[in-house]
Amino acid sequence: MFCTQCGAVITNEQAMFCPQCGSPTKRADSVQPRYDVPEEAPPIEEPHPSYDESTTVLTADQMPYPNMLHQPAGPNMTASDSSAEMGMGAMDRPQGSRQGTLNQRSAAGGGSENNTEILDSPYVMNNTVQPDTGSGTGERKSGALKWILIGGGAFLLVLIVVIGILIAVMLPKAGDKDGELADKDEHEQQEVTPEELDDIIASADTETPVVTEAPKILANELIMDKNVANVMVGGTIVISAAVYPEDVTDSSVTWISDNPEIAEVDANGNVTGRSFGMTTISCKTADGSEITATCSVMVAQTPSEAFVAHLYANCFGRAASGDEIRNWAGYIDDGSVTPGQVAASFCRSDELGGASLSNEDFMKIVYRTYMNREYDQAGLDSWVSLLNEGMSRDDVLEQFANTTEFHNLLINFGLE
Repeated sequence: MFCTQCGAVITNEQAMFCPQCGSPTKRADSVQPRYDVPEEAPPIEEPHPSYDESTTVLTADQMPYPNMLHQPAGPNMTASDSSAEMGMGAMDRPQGSRQGTLNQRSAAGGGSENNTEILDSPYVMNNTVQPDTGSGTGERKSGALKWILIGGGAFLLVLIVVIGILIAVMLPKAGDKDGELADKDEHEQQEVTPEELDDIIASADTETPVVTEAPKILANELIMDKNVANVMVGGTIVISAAVYPEDVTDSSVTWISDNPEIAEVDANGNVTGRSFGMTTISCKTADGSEITATCSVMVAQTPSEAFVAHLYANCFGRAASGDEIRNWAGYIDDGSVTPGQVAASFCRSDELGGASLSNEDFMKIVYRTYMNREYDQAGLDSWVSLLNEGMSRDDVLEQFANTTEFHNLLINFGLE
């Protein structure tokens, strides 16, 4: 038998392919192998477009179904009423291998016949034909698992690389909490002006001072400049107060009047007379030491009453009663005595001590009574010296009654 394609002599009458060129023989057209075709396989209506007429060997993309070979009729093949189909086993070798074993199906007599052909074909097929049934079993080594493993490995490799990049990028940022210049090149760091550098050094060298609260110094003494004062109705006098020690933490004081209807006082010690009578003005420390000082204030309605209240306060050092004030004021108002004579009577009174007073104490009272002030040391020494030399106290009182200071005092009271 001769090959219709290349003309080679085929000695094996049962051969289905030409051992020289691999073209199907007439036997391949006449023998119809049996195999199970999927019920839902779509019919092949026309030859595969990649069919090569120059050879009877099919390429991989010419196979319409797995494990099946469809060979259409060509110019170098003997056509039959139906397409030639044969079952093919799994590929034992990749494309390019030219040796293979074909286990052909049994003849029509029912026996199994194995023929070995060396195929000049890009495919190698192993197929075992089961007797009587004509059905074949084959093993196909698929590359799917290999590609799955390769793809999975590549994915893991890419994932590891991405994680490494993220770690390399994020770690420097996490470690640069104190400034963005930690990982920068020295030349890329932010420039600092000399003034800013001085400020940075100064702030680094300057320690925050520890503020400790100074101990609180409380008042231990409160002194008012008047213990007794008098004021006319509608008139105002000022009473001052000094808090000791001088380095007291809080030197402020509060002022209170026992009877604001007679005399009221403001926060600065200004006392204003409201009606005839006697009241007490109190001064109190505000630092919690609770030290208090008082001043008796006589509020007079007439100038003579005010003057008499002045004599009781400065000569006797006390406040007068209403009757005492009115009694002496009546003598002045009716002209029985002059203000100077009333003042001399107070300085010679038994209440003051009279002759028992020393010349120095006597002169101190005279200064307060006639001049409404404390003595000056030079004046005091001069008058005490005169008294010690024999000058009488009546002569001293008469000379004080004629001084300018005493006349100014009477004018202030409204008596001159």
